[in-house]
Amino acid sequence: MPQIQFLLLTVLLFSCGSNQAGRGHSRFFEQGDWGLAIVQLRELESQNPDDARIKRDLGISYYKSGQIGEAIRKLEQSERLASGDPRTLLFLGLGHETAGALQEAAVAYRRCLALNLNENVSLELPVRIAELETQAFDDEVRSRLSESGNAGSAPQANSLAVLQFRNLSNWLELEPVLLGLAELIARDLSKVNVLAVAPQKKLDVLLDVMNFDISQLYDKTRISETGRLLGTRQVISGGIERTGQATISLTAAVVDARTGKLNGDGARASGRLSELLTLQKNLVFDLLADLQVTLNSREREAVNSPATTSMMAFIAFCKGVHFLNAKQFASSREQFEISLKHDPGFELARQHLATIPLKRLSVGELERLAW
Repeated sequence: MPQIQFLLLTVLLFSCGSNQAGRGHSRFFEQGDWGLAIVQLRELESQNPDDARIKRDLGISYYKSGQIGEAIRKLEQSERLASGDPRTLLFLGLGHETAGALQEAAVAYRRCLALNLNENVSLELPVRIAELETQAFDDEVRSRLSESGNAGSAPQANSLAVLQFRNLSNWLELEPVLLGLAELIARDLSKVNVLAVAPQKKLDVLLDVMNFDISQLYDKTRISETGRLLGTRQVISGGIERTGQATISLTAAVVDARTGKLNGDGARASGRLSELLTLQKNLVFDLLADLQVTLNSREREAVNSPATTSMMAFIAFCKGVHFLNAKQFASSREQFEISLKHDPGFELARQHLATIPLKRLSVGELERLAW
């Protein structure tokens, strides 16, 4: 009897939806009848195994019916057949997020964000990506924290993290730039293909998880543990010091997180405070020498390209990062907007601004906007 019922159901499905099926469509999918849509779309898939839309709609139907593993499998197949479909990528991100694969979800959302989307989706995805990556970093740090000693996978030889700079002379005017300097140095080093630079957000997560003040990470006895928890072989530690009425000195060093020993001779750049952005570039090239990295012409041009040439934009950006880390979102947004007024091309400020939550979309709202 069950076999007869299944045969009758199949006949009914394809007699009712024959016109749509002939074009690779499913009337049940359009109506949101996910169980029947799966039956019909599986039959259509068997007849059209290379049809990306059928696989996409089948993946969405699986997702809507709670079969997340099958949903991801079909959506990935659809993406391989027709790369760059925003609906496929959005539901693939939702599927990975539901499955707890946070980094994979962030990758799918990031690819989706690069396409033409509904404005509300474009505003939601950067915030969602930032939250997923933060949670993934939190999970990673806690996992490493639970491992003893040298347990776990060894970090890549070319992996590094840039710590927040220290105010070596306690000059209050320097306080706002400490976070921003680390951000710019990490940005520049990430332009080099052979280096794996830890996102600055991972350092913020480490401080939260350990309930540490940043000064505790500078302790030589903690360098090895800091590198292990961040998953990096090397740590860059630096400072800024007032040397005159309006002059400063920047210093930085590459520290082997396993031994605590310095790699190379260290980096130093001195000049006027107004020249800070130029000094920062000089410091980066010295650090690359200590890292024994040879740049090709494209990398050298990318590293040498300034994030901004406006000190006013940079100072506002630094304040924005400070407020963002403190979860003072209104103040952070205000500072990033000020930064962009001074330099509309300051992409790093624009990226940070996009991660500040405003009106959020629920998963249901995000699904409907993808429809």
